[in-house]
Amino acid sequence: MIPLYFDRYRTVAWNVGIVLTQVQLADQLDGIADSARTTTVIRTMAAAYLDLLAHEFPVIVPHLPADVLTPDALLVESHAIYRDASPSPALISRCAGDLTAGVTPVIVTVQSAVVPTDGLARDAGLEGQVAVYSVEQFLTGLVLKDIVMGGLAWRSCVVKFLNAYNFLIESSGNPAYEELLIEARK
Repeated sequence: MIPLYFDRYRTVAWNVGIVLTQVQLADQLDGIADSARTTTVIRTMAAAYLDLLAHEFPVIVPHLPADVLTPDALLVESHAIYRDASPSPALISRCAGDLTAGVTPVIVTVQSAVVPTDGLARDAGLEGQVAVYSVEQFLTGLVLKDIVMGGLAWRSCVVKFLNAYNFLIESSGNPAYEELLIEARK
């Protein structure tokens, strides 16, 4: 797989789109089923975002599970955040169970899966009850929060996010994930 990188002079959303496209193409070329690497990148990006929030707002995000790359949802207050490159009817069924338990399901996925995932929710009778976001949409909140509340320049936000992402990949202990590290280009 080719090395992944973030351009510090571009927005987080632009960088995420490029990285996800690279990983999706590598998954296809390598014949990796179910977009495994893409899902790992999505899970790590969402976890990095939530980890940054947890450090700044511990009341909102009290803690993350030890293994943030788990396929299980990350629970934040009354929300279950699922991170998957190709959401399935089985995931939508889990969302229905969450709603029954009083938990709001949120699905973070690739841009091309947003509309089909909304369709799965609609077909299951859950239209308007399951929030579906592309990774780019989900992470844009980090940048806006830091710029408005923290006074940081958006380039600083890119580096801050990238450091959190790489830390989670490195601390996973899985050597197969090393190819998913992202370098910052100047």
